[in-house]
Amino acid sequence: ALIPQAPEAKNAIQIVNAKEHNLRNLSVEECQNILMNTFTTSRQRHKARLILSGIFSFSVKRGWCDENPILRVDTPFLQEQEIPALTLKEITQLLKAAMEEFDGSCAAGAALMIFAGIRPQEVERLLWENIAIRDGCVILNSKHTKTGGARHVTILPVLAKWLKFCRDRTKPGPGTPICPKGWTIKWRKIRKKAGWGGRKKSWVPDCLRHTYASYHAKHFKDYNLLQMEMGHRSSSLLRTRYLNMKGISPQTATRFWALTPAKVIEETKPPEEPLPLLPPQAASMDAALIAAIAFTNCLREIFIFVLLQRCFDSLLDIS
Repeated sequence: ALIPQAPEAKNAIQIVNAKEHNLRNLSVEECQNILMNTFTTSRQRHKARLILSGIFSFSVKRGWCDENPILRVDTPFLQEQEIPALTLKEITQLLKAAMEEFDGSCAAGAALMIFAGIRPQEVERLLWENIAIRDGCVILNSKHTKTGGARHVTILPVLAKWLKFCRDRTKPGPGTPICPKGWTIKWRKIRKKAGWGGRKKSWVPDCLRHTYASYHAKHFKDYNLLQMEMGHRSSSLLRTRYLNMKGISPQTATRFWALTPAKVIEETKPPEEPLPLLPPQAASMDAALIAAIAFTNCLREIFIFVLLQRCFDSLLDIS
């Protein structure tokens, strides 16, 4: 059952069969040669070693061989690819696009990936009944997860506001999936609208899970809690692969965990247009009008003064 899912293991088994070996007779050196000669990259050898080890372990349980020789084969060195966390601007653009496209039906899925670190394939399998708002957690059963293990992910305040916003907007009924039909295509279009696509800025798979882990670690500083939220069996994978806090300050992390729907709307609101400036002709006309008004007021004051002076002189003549 494992072989069709893993071309690396299939190739290795084909070579073993071609040499008319069986599992019981394979030595450590032969396993090492199979891995080195069949596969060209460290990642292929690493993956093939893992799958072959599972096959040998199963064979030991069934009594088909006495030991698992793969356990004594050195693990190929694997340089993990650095996956940077998204910036606040990128996250805001992505959430804004999710709110605007397809009547906002993809916003809940986007928020769960960003603020809970749930994988895209896992989000696609979730129903609204898996969102336990009162208990404050997202319930992922074994049928939802990549590894087949159940886990509960905490609904932090910012995620709770997103889920309430989406639920009030879409009003899902019983058994309604979190993601709409055609999720994969719609999610790709949302990413494109937010600026991803093409050679200049390609979408990195699992980058939102890395983003969640990095901002969580920077803000809460609790690796044990983060390991449990991510569903990892050990902290080594978390530290070596998922955490990349380059460019994330404590202040930036605080802003990330306050990126509510209202905040996204506020930050993406187009700036108000300034009042249009008057053309030079209008400006000169205004200046002339002001001067004329000032001159008129001055003449009126002079007229009143002269009139009062004559009245006063007349009174003196009468007296």
